[in-house]
Amino acid sequence: MKGEPMNSEANAAPTADFTGAARAYLEGFARQRAEAFSPEEVVERAAADGIVAHDPRSWGRIFSDAARDGLIRRAGLFARRTSNGSIRPGWCRA
Repeated sequence: MKGEPMNSEANAAPTADFTGAARAYLEGFARQRAEAFSPEEVVERAAADGIVAHDPRSWGRIFSDAARDGLIRRAGLFARRTSNGSIRPGWCRA
C-alpha cells in the first residue's frame, strides 16, 4: 500500500547496542561464508534476527570498520534492490 514501509526492518525498533550487535553479527556471518556476499544480504538477515539500525545507512560504518580491521575485504559485484538495481561491490572474509 502507498505510504507503508516496504520491509519489516522499517517496522522494527532499533537495537539498543546496534554497533556492538551489528559488528558481532557481521563477524559471524563472514566467518560462515566461503563466497562473496552483498552487504544488503547481511543487513536483511540481521534485521530478521532482530538487529536493526535506527537508519540502515549506519551499517556503512560497520562494514568499513570491519574492512579496516582486516575482517572482510571487497569482492564481487552485486545488483542491489535498495539502490534501484545498481551494481555495487560486495565483501568476503579476509
